[in-house]
Amino acid sequence: MTVPAVLVTGTIGAGKSALSEELSLLLHEREELHALIDLDGLSQLYPAPPQDPYNVSLAFENLAAVWPNFLERGIRYAVLALLVERASDIDAMRATLPGAGVTVVRVHASPEICEERLRRREISPSLRDRHIRRSPVLARALEELAIEDFSVVNESRPIRAVAVEVLGKLGWTNGRP
Repeated sequence: MTVPAVLVTGTIGAGKSALSEELSLLLHEREELHALIDLDGLSQLYPAPPQDPYNVSLAFENLAAVWPNFLERGIRYAVLALLVERASDIDAMRATLPGAGVTVVRVHASPEICEERLRRREISPSLRDRHIRRSPVLARALEELAIEDFSVVNESRPIRAVAVEVLGKLGWTNGRP
């Protein structure tokens, strides 16, 4: 059986984590056994090596280690979040997830919305300023990369409405793909 999986990607401040968590909540409310995996959380190692400054390879190595545990527990869906900067990362992630059918959704918001969110959430001024500078650069790069199967706007609607739209586009509207 193939496990339907969605990878939520987007620039810093676009709402990857919020959307992933809301997707997970909707699946939970439908009593669907699923995994919620924040790949940023699987890549926290400092200082990162120069050849992999965001520890993407570490995230995939750790994902490969935990994925069999989720499969053994019978998950029916997987929701993943990661800022993807290279098309090759999508291929690497798919190779890391045997038994999964991965759909990539890019969540985006205007630079002003992303900056507003980053100003609210980042406590450290140096990290906040770095993220604010990097976010529009990444948004343009993601637009050019065009790795997503589809995209959604996360600006003026509640995150639940965005998540319902994603589930609909995935065909997961009634709890079954």
